[in-house]
Amino acid sequence: MHFVSKDAIIDAFKSARSLQQACSQMSQITLDDILGMLEPAMTIVEGLRNNVGAGQIGELTNEIVSQVVIKETAKAALAERVAIEMEDICRLREELDIREQALADEVAREEGNQSALLSGMIDKFLDNTFGKSSENLQAQPARRKATKTFTGDATG
Repeated sequence: MHFVSKDAIIDAFKSARSLQQACSQMSQITLDDILGMLEPAMTIVEGLRNNVGAGQIGELTNEIVSQVVIKETAKAALAERVAIEMEDICRLREELDIREQALADEVAREEGNQSALLSGMIDKFLDNTFGKSSENLQAQPARRKATKTFTGDATG
């Protein structure tokens, strides 16, 4: 049997305690790393046949393992919730795109209706101003130009 000093045992317990604190602070230490760090302390304690010390380190190990499992479960649940929310956001974005396109189509249709109405009003005005008789055929190019100008200015 190897002789292990009292200071080595105290250091083993201190490292186990600091490991427990690091785990509780969500450090990036993996479970294998934790068990690898605790194994030498367990060997020292068991080598000295100190059942109380071995029991304390075993309890710390079990506590750390249970905390890691709890945090991994919470992380998985959070990841699932984020994925669901991202799907909802994508679905809502698609709905907004559809509504936006429908609104753009409606605006274009309204502009076309207003343009047609305005064109009809301009035609009526020009009919009253220039007349429709065959003797006014000379005025037709001026009428077409005036209609285009007024329609273009009004619909912009």
